[in-house]
Amino acid sequence: TTTTTAVKAWRLFADLINNVGLFLDMLAPLAGRYFLFVVCCATVCKAMCGVAAGATKAALTGHFALRNNAADVQAKESSQETFVTLLGLVAGSLLASSTHDTMIFAWMWFIGLTIVHVFANYNGVRALLIPTLNETRLELVFERFISAATAPDEADVGVRAISKIEPLFTPLLDSIHYYRRNINIGVSWEECITSKEEWKWMRELYTRYKGEKYLLNLSSQGGPREHGGGSGSSAVVNVVVFKDAKAEDIYRAYFQALILLRSCKKNEKVIFSRVQVETSYKAMTKTFASFQKCVRDSGWDMKTCLIGGKYIYEFHLSES
Repeated sequence: TTTTTAVKAWRLFADLINNVGLFLDMLAPLAGRYFLFVVCCATVCKAMCGVAAGATKAALTGHFALRNNAADVQAKESSQETFVTLLGLVAGSLLASSTHDTMIFAWMWFIGLTIVHVFANYNGVRALLIPTLNETRLELVFERFISAATAPDEADVGVRAISKIEPLFTPLLDSIHYYRRNINIGVSWEECITSKEEWKWMRELYTRYKGEKYLLNLSSQGGPREHGGGSGSSAVVNVVVFKDAKAEDIYRAYFQALILLRSCKKNEKVIFSRVQVETSYKAMTKTFASFQKCVRDSGWDMKTCLIGGKYIYEFHLSES
């Protein structure tokens, strides 16, 4: 799941879906014969909120426990939640008595407070400074680093700068972003290699790039392009990850994939080319060290990797 890699998005989702559930609770008395259906939908929404909130709560507790004091953070959070709940009960009772059982006033208060709640939660999630790189944040850092290629040390890739522009809803809306959609980390061999010719070439590539803990392949995905205009196929990079790959190896693989897709995007159409893959590898080995230094100096945690897939392989190349 993406509840760890996209904790901001799921935290916001939990609050939004809870508001939907409360809205359906308010709507249920007006639903007539559909009362039971509306109440069931409200319960489902609240259950979804519970799952998402519980998963993100664990991730955020780890984020705030800077001194490995997760128990203390959890205790403080629970006490604050209890206190706020008691205040809410008192304020809710006073508010309910002020409406004089008038439906219009009740809906006005509900809509107004819901807007305030969504606004507060959005700004709260936006203010989170998570110093670990997922796909979206790594892509934004890459773009800023490349755009400042003439002076990499001046690239504004700090945690605060990236957090301000990080899209929050992207992981929930089946992202249409070019890079994110077309890089598959940790795929199976069947997804990465589809013919004997590709297998022979990948063996050659493995011997040439010995020491790397991954192999990647460029393929095409049919259908009209959604970026860059025109029609044709879109590029897809499939990456096989080896068993002993560490965080740095995953970052190297993703960095090369971004370079490769960037070159494909410039050409406006995808042509399967071994030269492109080899050129992207050379570019990666040439610039990754400076990229890594820039990212580390900007406050990012490069020892932790939130990018990964379903498969890892222990790979040995035979002579046959």
